[in-house]
Amino acid sequence: MKIVSVITSALAGAAACALLAGPALAQPQAPTDWTGLYGGLNLGWDTPATHADASTATTNQLTGVNSGAGVQSVPPATFGTVPMDFSNSGVTGGGQVGYNRQMGHFVFGVEGDLDAQGHEHYHQFSTYALPATALTTGSTDTIGRFTQPYLTSTIRGRAGVALGPVLFYGTGGLAIAEVRQSSFYGYAPTVTGATAAANPGAGFGPYFNEGDQRELLTGWTVGGGAEWRLNRMVSLGAEYRHMDFGNPHYAGGSPAPNNTFETTRLGYGDNQLLGKVNFHF
Repeated sequence: MKIVSVITSALAGAAACALLAGPALAQPQAPTDWTGLYGGLNLGWDTPATHADASTATTNQLTGVNSGAGVQSVPPATFGTVPMDFSNSGVTGGGQVGYNRQMGHFVFGVEGDLDAQGHEHYHQFSTYALPATALTTGSTDTIGRFTQPYLTSTIRGRAGVALGPVLFYGTGGLAIAEVRQSSFYGYAPTVTGATAAANPGAGFGPYFNEGDQRELLTGWTVGGGAEWRLNRMVSLGAEYRHMDFGNPHYAGGSPAPNNTFETTRLGYGDNQLLGKVNFHF
């Protein structure tokens, strides 16, 4: 949040300076030319979302324990997991740099940006019932999925139409995101009365284990926006972008005793709405 606070203050200051400088720098008689290098700051709102495909998980159930009729060996339990969709929203902000080339009313260019995301992780839980075994009357298995976004970056082409001081454009290209995907697994066996009696003072769970993976994802982005040239040096704009990073494999958990593990596909995407201040050179 400290990064976002600094970006917010910088963007507000830049916008104020631009408005104050507008009357002095304006050239109302000169046609607007969008050709050239530019750079600036952005601030806005984004909604990252995660989709987990239906898959399977395996729990190494309670085994090697006296059931009252001798030590019992219980095989692992594999069960199907349900699809999960969960999302969050929060502030995002950073900066961009780009270059435009104007030919008549048409403007073409390229832009790159880097934005920090200022919201906490988001999550969803699901619970599954496991059948009875020689040692239990049944068990429950809980799976929690957590996503923590850190930043996004894009390198995009831009193409649009300039109508005087206003530029309308579409944009698309490469998207990059740094994201942490984590998982939580809870296995809670309910032992039979005979098992409890045969093992006085023994504890039988619940048992917990986790998984964690932080990585850079690559995908694509597409969107559009509009930009208004205040004067020959400063423009203000608004832009919407959708980003999609596919659904790579994710391996979580542990094959240790009384633990749960899985391999599934986690899809990740983001939608951003940004306000921009650009300075043209």
